[in-house]
Amino acid sequence: MKKKEKPNISLSNKFVELFQKEVELAYLEEKVEHPKHYTRGKVECIDACEAAAEGAEGKIAQWIGHIIRYVWRFRFKHKDPMEDLLKAKFYLNKLIEHYAQDKTKDK
Repeated sequence: MKKKEKPNISLSNKFVELFQKEVELAYLEEKVEHPKHYTRGKVECIDACEAAAEGAEGKIAQWIGHIIRYVWRFRFKHKDPMEDLLKAKFYLNKLIEHYAQDKTKDK
C-alpha cells in the first residue's frame, strides 16, 4: 500500500498568514479611508468639506472643514456629543471673528 504524503503545512500556514494580512490591511484601509462616523448615506464628510471650502484658502478653508467635520460626526464618534459640538463652535467662532474684523476678506 502506498504511503500518504504529509501535507505541506508550512505552505498552508504561509497562505493563511498572507490571507490574514490582506484582510487586516483591507480592514485598516476601510477604517482610514471610509470611517463609519464620516460616512452617512451616499455622501462622505470629506466630499462635503471639499465642496463647502471650494474657493476658500488657508485658514478659512481649514475652519470650514473643521466645522463641517465636527457637526457631521458629533452623534457618532464619542459618547458625549458635546465634545464635537464645542469643537465645531470653536471654529465657527474663529470664522465669525475673522469676518467681523474684516468683512472684505475671502469673498
